[in-house]
Amino acid sequence: MENRKNYFIEKFSCLLFYAFIISNFLPSNLRNIVAILLLVISIVYVFKEKIKFTTDSDALKLLKSYVYFFLIILLFAVYHNSSIQELDTYSRFILILPLFYLFSQVKINQKHFYITIIITSLIAGVTSLYLYIDRDVGIERIAGFTSVSISFGNMSMTIFLLALISLMQKNTNRMKILLIISMILSLLAWSLSLSKGSLIGLAISVVYLIFSKELTLSKKSFITVLILFVSFVYLSPAKQSLDRLYYDIANSSAHLSKIYKDKDISFSTKERVFLLLNAKEIIDDNFFTGIGFSNFKEHIAKKTELVNRQYGMAQHDHAHNDFIDVWVKAGAFTVLALIYFFFIHLRVLTKYRREKGDFFSLVAIVLLLSQIGFMMTQSQFAHHQPTLFFLLLLIVATSQVFLKSRT
Repeated sequence: MENRKNYFIEKFSCLLFYAFIISNFLPSNLRNIVAILLLVISIVYVFKEKIKFTTDSDALKLLKSYVYFFLIILLFAVYHNSSIQELDTYSRFILILPLFYLFSQVKINQKHFYITIIITSLIAGVTSLYLYIDRDVGIERIAGFTSVSISFGNMSMTIFLLALISLMQKNTNRMKILLIISMILSLLAWSLSLSKGSLIGLAISVVYLIFSKELTLSKKSFITVLILFVSFVYLSPAKQSLDRLYYDIANSSAHLSKIYKDKDISFSTKERVFLLLNAKEIIDDNFFTGIGFSNFKEHIAKKTELVNRQYGMAQHDHAHNDFIDVWVKAGAFTVLALIYFFFIHLRVLTKYRREKGDFFSLVAIVLLLSQIGFMMTQSQFAHHQPTLFFLLLLIVATSQVFLKSRT
């Protein structure tokens, strides 16, 4: 009887994980409900089954990196007397940890994971196309069911990359066709978001995949994907956005401080330059401590009032780059902790990748590399949904690596 209960909990946990991925592209709060259910189940499961906290040195290194980053954030939040609300998204680094212990006991079926990605891309592609056709006059970018279009673009690109690495595995012809369709639909969703920054995450991930062992097994598939991607971008709404970016780069003044005043440069480029220049000033003056989590918006508002009144940038409370954003708000030690988080994950996971060749180690590595790229042009941690999406997928994929290493 007890085994049957555990079997039900384990299968239900897997189902909730698949539902979480899909629900991020649905018009409901289901994703948060699913995440809370997973958290509750993981805590109950750990104590009920008396699962011992891991003593595996590599697993401990990864789990400690979550704790280190949050504790340093917390330390400087107290130092700056920041409100608890400012720590909301960063708290996910701690809240997500029990899922490691649940899914290090529960195996995710690889085929079911593929099917989840296919279903997710279908929903993302169809809903984004519907929203694009039904959009109001003046709306150019589709945000799906996220708060901002760049989050939707980054999440859609994540699904594209997960479909790509799934395609690079050994599959039936039917599954390969479904995964290619999945990639097309997720690309459609990304292109309608006009999120250029997603391409940085894509580029970093593709460079890694070029040297991965899967590529030697599927060169035709990889070349097909590249041709598909270039052709799709050329024919999609994203081409206009990329053309605009190329124009901005080609026609920007040599003096960055003048770019945001240039009427011919797009607002998106001017916005980021203006924010980064002000972030640099703050870092120069507050290198080790930052200025606090709420003070950046006040600083930008004052600067906007002084020199950039006409561009409406005063509402920004983040620097559009996560590494710079945490440095501005909580100092150099915080950004070092964030860099360490990515470094130790990539170091441990690439070691297991070489030794075990596990699929989910590749999933985790691609999630990390793409996220680094996404964070270059967007403060992911300023938004709850993409932060939780990334961390939950990462912790589950990582737990699968250590589950396999024990079996």
